[in-house]
Amino acid sequence: MNQKSEQKNIIFIGKKDTIRYISTAVLLSHKFKELSFVARGNNIKRAIDACQITLRDFLKDWVISDISLGTDKMEYADGSSFVSTIKIIISGGSIK
Repeated sequence: MNQKSEQKNIIFIGKKDTIRYISTAVLLSHKFKELSFVARGNNIKRAIDACQITLRDFLKDWVISDISLGTDKMEYADGSSFVSTIKIIISGGSIK
């Protein structure tokens, strides 16, 4: 499987409303048995909220299979800084 097809089950969390990420997860759950919520910095809270609401209200048979925390170094013209990251993997197979 090439890298491009592997990344189709990854939901990158940004500044949009949480419901957009939830609906994306529900739609992708029809094609994949594993989804990843990925976020950095201030968007980590939104990733956790989207994941928890998705599992609680839509994908009730799904579970969190892995959580990874990390740090990315961001390079800027005037220096660099570190940004926290999170990757939440959920897995399952049926929608209720």
